[in-house]
Amino acid sequence: YRSALLQSHPDKLFNSIDTPNSGKDGEDRFVKVQQAWETLSDSRSRALYDSELQSLRSDELFTEDVILEDMTAEDTEEGLEFYYQCRCGDSFLISGSELEEIGCKLHREGDEIS
Repeated sequence: YRSALLQSHPDKLFNSIDTPNSGKDGEDRFVKVQQAWETLSDSRSRALYDSELQSLRSDELFTEDVILEDMTAEDTEEGLEFYYQCRCGDSFLISGSELEEIGCKLHREGDEIS
């Protein structure tokens, strides 16, 4: 906090145009650093912030449809599992039993699953 505050404090900035944190941008950054500190240093406001952040993350929409043919199938002790590597670096996993629960019938011929 202290480092960010000092880097953006109006009294510490040069009046040069070449200084990246000078002027309006520097003042905005200074205010944002102060607001972040006030939010995160108070247990109630931090809990509210964490709650809102979690809510935003859980409300994310899917950005693409995934078809079974795009997924990697793996035969495990629990049955078939299907993986899809997401662009975010995480992966999506659904089991064969979950697919059947939602009405998707799986047909298997050798290595082919449809």
